[in-house]
Amino acid sequence: GMESIIRVLEDLEDEKYDQIDFVELRACPGGCLGGSLQLENPYIARTKLKRMQRTVAGTVNRLAGGIPTEMLWDTDLTYAPVLELGATRGERFERYNRMQTILKTLPGLDCGACGAPSCEALAEDVVRGTGQVTDCVLLRCRQLEARLKAKERKGGAGE
Repeated sequence: GMESIIRVLEDLEDEKYDQIDFVELRACPGGCLGGSLQLENPYIARTKLKRMQRTVAGTVNRLAGGIPTEMLWDTDLTYAPVLELGATRGERFERYNRMQTILKTLPGLDCGACGAPSCEALAEDVVRGTGQVTDCVLLRCRQLEARLKAKERKGGAGE
């Protein structure tokens, strides 16, 4: 889950692990097969995946000839102020307050279905202009249900 991912990333940041070349983090317990938007029973899906892996064993996840040059970094990383909400103190306070207002409208499930790791991160994306409140799948479903109920009430009143 997201809590485990955050813990691992913090440990990596604190340099608790050494000699690691690659880390794969899964937001859903059990990976995508255990995800919240999974349409099939996770146990059946896992069995199907294992059967498929046996039939194509040795044909996946292999890099012939080493690492391709387009996968190698040839430029230095540059600092990007991703944790700053604005250029001035006033702008940061204004955006932070807007972020808190947006956060109150979100369900607080931190499911990650919107693409952000948490509802707080989605609210921050909205304030920065890189996301929309309607990215929240649960809110979108609630809005659709409300529209359908309103439509039913309108249609039912005329009968």
